[in-house]
Amino acid sequence: MKRVLLFLLIIPFLGNLSAQKSTSDSLESKQLDKRLPTYSNIYVNDFGQLLDVQTTASLTDYIKELKTETGIELTVATINRVSDYGSIGDLDYFATQLFNQWRIGKASTNKGVLVLVSKGDRKMRIELGSGFSGAMDAKMKRAIDKTFIPYFKRNDYPTGINQGTRDVIKALTGSYPGEFHLTGAQRFFKKVGAFFSVIPKFLYLIFVVPFGFLFKRLWRRRPRNCSECSNDMELLPEDRDDAHLEGGQILEEYLKSVDYDVWLCTYCDHLEINRYQKWFSRKSNCEACGYRTLITKSTIISSATEYSTGTKRLDYNCKNCGHTDSELRTIPMVSSSSDSSSYSSGGGSSSFGGGSSSGGGASGSW
Repeated sequence: MKRVLLFLLIIPFLGNLSAQKSTSDSLESKQLDKRLPTYSNIYVNDFGQLLDVQTTASLTDYIKELKTETGIELTVATINRVSDYGSIGDLDYFATQLFNQWRIGKASTNKGVLVLVSKGDRKMRIELGSGFSGAMDAKMKRAIDKTFIPYFKRNDYPTGINQGTRDVIKALTGSYPGEFHLTGAQRFFKKVGAFFSVIPKFLYLIFVVPFGFLFKRLWRRRPRNCSECSNDMELLPEDRDDAHLEGGQILEEYLKSVDYDVWLCTYCDHLEINRYQKWFSRKSNCEACGYRTLITKSTIISSATEYSTGTKRLDYNCKNCGHTDSELRTIPMVSSSSDSSSYSSGGGSSSFGGGSSSGGGASGSW
């Protein structure tokens, strides 16, 4: 009887140990699955390949000035998808873990900021250090909804990240980049000057550009004489000119890479076919058939960093003759010249200051 009672008392204890072991195992497996990216510099890490060189340089200047003037450490990071880094949860969880692994912000103040954009997940997160008050979360949300997301919906990631980061700095400090030492009057006149500086560009877009397109169109359709008999020629409409074009030429017009004008002499039936290449088409000429029907797809194999080159694969496919090809190209290393100059002149460093986040900030999706 005593043995039975002892056994009944031991069963709950063994169950508790089993549950603790199961919980411990799940936590360990979660930690083992976590693979966070390593930053190459403390300003911008474009793992998602969303930014151009000019935008990266502008962001770097903003962030350096912010740190010099206020001591706030801000960094911008882009990724393709959270799933690329293992089973570590959603973007909010990912951002907190990344913030704390990189240790953004000074340890003494914990005022670090991470602007994280995940293009493939169509989500972004502004993670704040634990030194900021909860009121700052709402300001970050406004910057996301009013600036970042509208540009992202138009697939303009460089402008969205550039302008959005400026708004984040304004919300954090009360000043836009470049305005930390300006008085109220100076800021007013700067805005007035910026307004009037836009007017010539605005007038150019309103009058010059449309006039240029109109002139080109009129010049293309100007009356002309036949080179064979000197009689008047007729410009055939679109529904009739295809009968005089080759299959590749018709496909070029369909792909909007080239436009053709077909002129017919009504006296001797002489034809003139004029070829006009579209300015903004991304199609290129096929080396096999010669038509501008080659589509190129670029795939990043490995991203370039400050310490090593990257690799991308270009796949070519001609929609006219079916010709295919591919090649590997080297992506140059990320330049570190701007970083090195900042270390000597701006009091910068190659690593963050040891800050942490408890999950504050704001998120958005598009």
